[in-house]
Amino acid sequence: MINEVTFTEAMFRRDFNPRLLGHLKLAINHGYIMSNKCIDDNDFLKDFVGKRDRSRLQNTAVEFAIKDRAERFGLELKAVPSNNVRGSFPHYDFFTGKSIFTVSRTDKYDAFPRDADFRSFNGGMNSQIEMVHDGNSLVVVNDFDDVEKYYSILTFGGKLDVEFMYLGVPNMTINRWLHQQNIATALTPVEKIVPQKEEIAETQVAAIKDEFLKRKEVSQGE
Repeated sequence: MINEVTFTEAMFRRDFNPRLLGHLKLAINHGYIMSNKCIDDNDFLKDFVGKRDRSRLQNTAVEFAIKDRAERFGLELKAVPSNNVRGSFPHYDFFTGKSIFTVSRTDKYDAFPRDADFRSFNGGMNSQIEMVHDGNSLVVVNDFDDVEKYYSILTFGGKLDVEFMYLGVPNMTINRWLHQQNIATALTPVEKIVPQKEEIAETQVAAIKDEFLKRKEVSQGE
């Protein structure tokens, strides 16, 4: 009988095809290049106190890069603006297939992002893919077609360069991975080389800076 791990992996592979994973890999790398250029070009980010904003800038840049790539390459991936219940954490919910995923910078590849109301709410969707007792057995109660939506988390990390990038499906309480995949090994047939820092259009860097400052203003307003 199928268990929740096998069930989740099969569902994940159906929604996250190799082409999409390759684009996500390139987007994360591109996000780091953009965030590094923003740091290089702005003294307030290079300053000692600017360190507290660098991880947030990286997260903003990666989300921006994923949204930008989805639009430019016509991916089956939709970015929807979202926020937490207090309105202090603007971010994108990304929709593909039956999955909704968010993006979080973490310290380790298998770590979970900090607790947040919106993640707890999203995690509740994954009750549909967990196992329950049926007599003396544990079974997955739903077939693939019965699962309406499930929640995934894209995690990445590294100070100046990307050190890891994983996409995984947590359990409903977000303290155990049901499936996690290393997308750093994904094939990238579209672009073999990520644009160098000097080749990034100034308009794109300006856009990511505006996005970051807007998010920072919202979070500080609470």
